Amino acid sequence: MELKSSKENKVMLVIIGVASVLLAILFTSKLWMYDDDPINQTPFNQVIKQLDQTDIALKKWAYNAEQNFMEVIIEKKHTGTDLIKPTFKYVGKEAEKNQQLPTKIIFESDHMVVLELHDIPEKFKYITVAMDEYRDEETVKVEQGIVEGDAKEVKPKRYVFVGDYRKITPDNKLKTRPQKEYEKENIRVEIESVKKQIAYITDEKIPLKTKGVLEIEQDITALEDEVQFATAEEKALLERDIYAKKEAIKTALRDKEKLEDEVVNLEEKIVKLKEKIAYLDGENIKSDVEKRNQSDSKH
Repeated sequence: MELKSSKENKVMLVIIGVASVLLAILFTSKLWMYDDDPINQTPFNQVIKQLDQTDIALKKWAYNAEQNFMEVIIEKKHTGTDLIKPTFKYVGKEAEKNQQLPTKIIFESDHMVVLELHDIPEKFKYITVAMDEYRDEETVKVEQGIVEGDAKEVKPKRYVFVGDYRKITPDNKLKTRPQKEYEKENIRVEIESVKKQIAYITDEKIPLKTKGVLEIEQDITALEDEVQFATAEEKALLERDIYAKKEAIKTALRDKEKLEDEVVNLEEKIVKLKEKIAYLDGENIKSDVEKRNQSDSKH
């Protein structure tokens, strides 16, 4: 009986030991604990108007833990009045320790930039990417009234993107792609931008013109009713107002027609951009075939 009791005690001790370890993991590991730190993530796909000449939006933030690098894609659109478009500098950092990370521009165009951040710390909460907009110095000096010889420095405008470890997409298949793949991504971003322009024109600008014409027509009807009971002097003034409003309708209809033509042109632009993607896809297929032929000729 004593031997049996001893074995039971040992089993109980093992069970208690295992349970203690599991409880320790449960109450100390971030994998199990409720993380009550506030989410600090730059929203995706939202236009940010914090730079002087450029609208920007965060499109993608992914992390390959095995290869220890991140890919960050930022959409950008020149919306300012400067004839010389600004240039940009990008700096990635681990936020808590303010540790700068190697930051590479993999692809950049007028529409987007693809960045890679390397040497990511094993444990991190927030990663930041500072985007500095450098305007043409001469343009800024003229704008701000800075004369030659002034010590005043022309500083860039900065926006800092923040990536939260809970919102960054884990992707161990992430890799640096061929340039043509980024070119296609760039075209897709441009297509989305053109679609937004079309939607803005068809959903807001054209209906606004239509509504304006209807309101003016109602005003004309009301004025024509007044003419019947007006004195000669009042009638002359009313007829002048009616004429002005009819001219306003003609102008509004011409503007509406221009907007409709603009939509047609933008739709044609989308077709051409899609053709460009198809062309790049064809070039990729051709390149793959050539590589296979070269490989076969070696054997």
